[in-house]
Amino acid sequence: MARRLGWIADRVPIDSAVHERIETARRRLATGPAAAAWASELMREFRMIDARARRLRNTLVHGGPAVERAAEEVLPFVESIAVDALSVSIEGRFDGRDLVDTFLDRRTRAEAILAEMKAGADPVEALWPGRRGPGPPGS
Repeated sequence: MARRLGWIADRVPIDSAVHERIETARRRLATGPAAAAWASELMREFRMIDARARRLRNTLVHGGPAVERAAEEVLPFVESIAVDALSVSIEGRFDGRDLVDTFLDRRTRAEAILAEMKAGADPVEALWPGRRGPGPPGS
């Protein structure tokens, strides 16, 4: 899919929000360093929202007042992290692996992928080794 973003963008109205999003994704996934920079940007955002969620949790645990808007802002983030953690846990159990090892291996692989992309590896190849897939239709 990442390799076909330009082809897809050519098929939607150029003045549409969809076209803009596709072009943004295409630029961010064009090279390994660009994809690594995007991943770093997303991780900064992750850390910021995670810190906000932790502050809210600590406020609630210690009996402090919580602003409803703050809870509404972090709830989707917290729920998505919980769902992902549950999914990885179930996958690890089905594989008969220790859960700590499952999560550590996942983190190690993510760090390796990021290092590969920073060093210039193609993002598709770094994320899905051996699955380069076809280019745009007709190529």
